[in-house]
This record gives sequence, C-alpha cells and structure tokens, in this order.
Amino acid sequence: MKPNTALTLFMLMTIAFCGAAAQGQRPVVKSMPNMPALPAGFQTPSDAPAQSPWKAAGMGDSVSGEKKNNFPSPCFSVPKKATLTYLWMMGGSQIVIDGELTQPEAPARGMNTGSLHEEPAGRYAHRGGVITFRKFTGFPDIGIDSKGQCNGRTLEYYSVNWIAVVKGKMINININNYVGGKEDAQGVVDGLIGPLSAAM
Repeated sequence: MKPNTALTLFMLMTIAFCGAAAQGQRPVVKSMPNMPALPAGFQTPSDAPAQSPWKAAGMGDSVSGEKKNNFPSPCFSVPKKATLTYLWMMGGSQIVIDGELTQPEAPARGMNTGSLHEEPAGRYAHRGGVITFRKFTGFPDIGIDSKGQCNGRTLEYYSVNWIAVVKGKMINININNYVGGKEDAQGVVDGLIGPLSAAM
C-alpha cells in the first residue's frame, strides 16, 4: 500500500473508532462479513496476528498473505516475497475515493543509493473504485555474479492498490513486490474484488 493511502485508511478507522468510543457506544454491525480466502499461491504469514484488532471492535477486518517470488534469472534474489493485504472498515466515504483520482501520482524516485528505482505506472477508475500502480526496477545483487553475466540486467516488479466503497464500508486490496507482469499483479487484485465486494 502506498504510504499516503495507508495513512488515510488508518486515520479514517481511528477517527470512526474514537468517535464511537466518545459517545459510549460501538458501531452496530449486524453481521461481520466473511472474508474471502487467500488466492492460490498465497499463505498466511507466520507472524500474522490471530485476529485483526478492528474485528474485535466491530469496525472492520483484514487478511494478509505472502508468496515466494519466482525470479526470471539467477541475477536477482530480492524481493523474496510478494505480500497481499485486503480489508474492510466501517464508515467508508466516497469523498476519499474521489479524492484519490484527483491526487497526482507520487513522482519517480531512486532508493537505496541507486539499487532500486520506483515510478508511477498508472491510476484510474476501475470496477467501482480507484486502482493505482507503482513500478519498481531492481538491479542485480552485489556479488551475485562473478562472471559479469548480470551486467545491464534489471528486474521489474509491481505494487497495486485498489480502494472502493461498498454498502457504506471502505474496502481495500493491496499487493506489493509482485515479481512478474503488471497485468499479472492486477489479476491478483481483480480476482479478489468480486468476492470481497460480495461479502459486504
């Protein structure tokens, strides 16, 4: 999840929760949605919490997963895993979704002294929400190739974030460090949009 979206979601959930607490009540949720299972290939991280703290408060729920990345050549060994998170929370506002479309994409930037380059790869309305792509270009690991066969090679991988409001709940699907094509990364997100929306 890109930092500004993560912060926005956290702030909205915190405001909603604190507002309810200040009134001495918990938001009424007739039934907690059943979260879809992780897509094929993804597993629950070993350090994942037993339950989302927002679920205990009746405010939302989240699921996290990870899968080992398959690299196109032996020149690369990071990022080792793609991570996936999808969630819902009470009090979704269409204003936030509309605001995402009007915000400029974060500019390109170099990271880790030039070993990684990040750049915008598209943001637009998609399936009732907004989808945002970030493209990362990685370079061969230092010392991984003693014969120079990795010179000039690069590795492309993607992060995809989708956010929408369904039945008064904000839902979000985010995949990071996905080694493979942009369309493949989007496919993981698209595969969850229907089941997650229907669960609301």
